[in-house]
Amino acid sequence: MPGASRLRAADRDALGPAPRTVTPPGPLRWAAPAAALALASAVVAVRALRRRR
Repeated sequence: MPGASRLRAADRDALGPAPRTVTPPGPLRWAAPAAALALASAVVAVRALRRRR
């Protein structure tokens, strides 16, 4: 059945607008990747120092 998954116009209007995706504020956008990079760098540094001993 072509178009069976489409909503009728009245049903679509009753649902209202589609929800917007929520993006975090500016500083939080880069804080998590920066923390992950710092943690990964610390792990690599500790492993290198242990191997050196």
